[in-house]
Amino acid sequence: TLICRGGIRDDKSPSAAHEPVFLCETKQHGFHVLQRRECGVQVWRDSFRGLRPLEIGVMDCPANYSRVSMLVEEALALKPRERYQQPWGYFEPQGQRIANTNLWLHWLEKGPLFLLEGGQFQWPPVHIGFVHDIVGTEGATGAGSGSIQLETIALQPPVFRVLNAMTTDEATGLLEYMLPRLSNSGVVANNKPTGSSPRLSRDYRPVHNETPLIAHLEERTAAFARAPSSHLERVQLVFYEKGGYYWAHDDAGQVKYYYKNRNVMQQRHYGHFSRMLTVLWYLNGVGRGGETNFPRADTDKPVLSMKTCSQGLLIPPQQGTAVMWYNLDASGWVNPNALHAACIVEEGQKHAVNIWVRNKPSNTPIAEWDPRHPRIRSLLAGEEDEL
Repeated sequence: TLICRGGIRDDKSPSAAHEPVFLCETKQHGFHVLQRRECGVQVWRDSFRGLRPLEIGVMDCPANYSRVSMLVEEALALKPRERYQQPWGYFEPQGQRIANTNLWLHWLEKGPLFLLEGGQFQWPPVHIGFVHDIVGTEGATGAGSGSIQLETIALQPPVFRVLNAMTTDEATGLLEYMLPRLSNSGVVANNKPTGSSPRLSRDYRPVHNETPLIAHLEERTAAFARAPSSHLERVQLVFYEKGGYYWAHDDAGQVKYYYKNRNVMQQRHYGHFSRMLTVLWYLNGVGRGGETNFPRADTDKPVLSMKTCSQGLLIPPQQGTAVMWYNLDASGWVNPNALHAACIVEEGQKHAVNIWVRNKPSNTPIAEWDPRHPRIRSLLAGEEDEL
């Protein structure tokens, strides 16, 4: 296993001096990796190791690197932003936003830099088994505890096992807190609440910081996700008894199913406001069943059934662990590979916590109605399949 801390590779392979460690084995749409070279910058489009980098040169040497970002954006042919679409952003490998020229020059010198078209930081999955060591999270679960780590278990969508993020006592405390407060879970299908069978569970949605333990969990999630706390939705404490399940679904929701609904399009900013990532915490182990299933993980194989966990990645619940995945790719659009399900609990019970992190503050006002918005026009014309 390769563990990366602060952007410095810890192996001694010859390629370490020539390629950034964060290049990925599959394309990550909208995630570009920059590395300085003499009189220019190398850019790996979609952070894909399988492609030669773009060579962005400059005429004057020593180079005026403060102007290089414009050349990079031109070479990548980044499109002008639509209304409500966030500007792209530059980040250093531990998630700090590059907000001014001095930081840009510092991190370009130190390298590498990330350019994310969706404007929000995401951890690159790199390869199965890669581990991000999250700087600044040492002791998050108590004195002497190590830093939180993210171990890659899928590349498309990027799925990570979250390590060292919850104690057994914390898991038990949350479990006990939820039990007397549960009610039947609702579900939305194509924007219509339904009492049919896509989901069989109970849940409770506490307000932010409702208890010190919930406050710690929210703070910890924002820390390792490298997201502002304002982007977190209210926590969901969820309970599946024997026979409970949730059929395959998208947490972000694909706008192609809603584009004729004015209210939903305004709420979702025409596809530019959604749940970027999900963190699912397991509060107990399950005797049999209850796995989290990603039927499209790292495959183009069609999903034969939304009701069964018969293909793809299966993650069994383990007390005190969590999984994190990105529902939006780095460009800001829904990743169809993020389809996932809660498999039937065959023996025992399942207690878990969902925390959703949006790509904008959760209390962002709805958009103004614009029937000529480019997303609506392209969908009406049948020009886009996925948003």
